[in-house]
Amino acid sequence: MPFTFRQLALCLFIGVSLAACGGGTNQVEEVSEPQLAPLPETDSSSVGDHGSSDSNDGGDTDQGYTSDNPNNEHVPYRYLENDGLFMYYETEEESIYRQLLPEIFDMPDRLLIFAFVNDFYKLDFDAVPYKENAIFVLAKYQGKEVWHCIYMPVTDEHSLWAGVIGLGLPKSLGTIEFDKTPPNYNAIAYGQFGGEMRLTMDTHDVEITQEQKQEMIALSLIPSLNIRNGNVIEMGRTGEQASILEIADSFPHLVTVNYGNIDIQTDTDTITVAHALDLKPSRILGAYYLHNKIPFSLTGTSVQ
Repeated sequence: MPFTFRQLALCLFIGVSLAACGGGTNQVEEVSEPQLAPLPETDSSSVGDHGSSDSNDGGDTDQGYTSDNPNNEHVPYRYLENDGLFMYYETEEESIYRQLLPEIFDMPDRLLIFAFVNDFYKLDFDAVPYKENAIFVLAKYQGKEVWHCIYMPVTDEHSLWAGVIGLGLPKSLGTIEFDKTPPNYNAIAYGQFGGEMRLTMDTHDVEITQEQKQEMIALSLIPSLNIRNGNVIEMGRTGEQASILEIADSFPHLVTVNYGNIDIQTDTDTITVAHALDLKPSRILGAYYLHNKIPFSLTGTSVQ
């Protein structure tokens, strides 16, 4: 059943997925993979230099949502370069975890979070750069582990609707600041209706064990499932068959990963309902700064 504007606004306010507000069912639709523009050669000459993020707050003008596309079909543009802070951590907030996880998903064996602040500062098709903050929770679907996004403030309304309509992401408007002064990185993300996440990372002389790295690689390969119009779709990236952490090892001139020590602070004092930011870390498994220069697009395919 389609959402009313009031229902959608409530979902975005409380920071849960659309399914948790009544949009999730076990029905699965056949969703054709979006038509993608061909990717350029991924050598270092095909992309530009890393630009400054200070002037790149703004909106994502997804070219699938124009007057030339009255059916609002999802036609993704290409992300040319991006960087951000990414982390995996455990939480002990089991009751809140269950409240925020749509009923279509089962609880996982361990309560894990994948969170990030991402700066898409260079895009194709004249799209305006934007930033986003996200929280994914580990879940089980049909007995298999999956990630499901429950919170994603972005810095522009165009990006919000492109994500909600095109990929079933629970996007909301927000304000995101990202200061990059290597080896130190600081990010602050504010939700539209309250709540904030503060990240502080130091990558100077940080080394991780092979066991920690392999654990993050395994977690990064778990598929991400969203719920769009009550139907389950898997979100993916064009051309990506391996973990981005493995790609960084093979193509360091295109993908840079610097592992770091990170401090995460969240604040939901102004919010009176269970919120994704209430899933406070109990143990951080690993964190890293990522700078990617391999172009990609996002895809959404049906789950059988």
